[in-house]
Amino acid sequence: MSETTRREFLQGALVAGTAITTSRFAPAVEAQIPATGAPSSATPAPVHLSWLGEAPPLTPVGINWGVPWPQGAVTRAAVFSLRAPAGDLPLQTWPLAFWPDGSVKWSGFAAVVAAGLAGPLTLIPGSSPAAGTLRVSNDSKTIVVDTGVLQCSIPLAGSADLVSSMTIEGRPGKRPERPTPAGEICQLSQKSHG
Repeated sequence: MSETTRREFLQGALVAGTAITTSRFAPAVEAQIPATGAPSSATPAPVHLSWLGEAPPLTPVGINWGVPWPQGAVTRAAVFSLRAPAGDLPLQTWPLAFWPDGSVKWSGFAAVVAAGLAGPLTLIPGSSPAAGTLRVSNDSKTIVVDTGVLQCSIPLAGSADLVSSMTIEGRPGKRPERPTPAGEICQLSQKSHG
């Protein structure tokens, strides 16, 4: 019998702890995907989502899931929204696999849901994203983060500044009056100009 190393023990404990935490607070999502016949270029039908075991999350939690699509049903540029009883939720999506014709075979999704949100949740293809959607772009020199209210540019190299520019509600962000020493936390805030 071989001895378990400290590293192997910690890896096993981490995996077991994650599985227990995930199953307790973030129930899995089950997608009810409508059956379709022949490939189509039309927008696919909405996908109804429910919690496996019907138990909603106990705390606000990030969830992720995947949805398979029939060949030709979803393009690379497809947009989706996640509809809940109180309105659309912010949603991230990315393609996971493609059919030989270039259409999306399998999509990944991620969202944050409130504690106790039992549903119904509906994934709606072809509709606009929820308000407050986060957009991130990378032009190989900077990463631009746009929340709709806040836009900031983060240089990838060659700058001592973490953020090279920032605008809040269209107005330029204000830099601190004095340099912030390394390791010190600074707080940025936007005062309302009435």
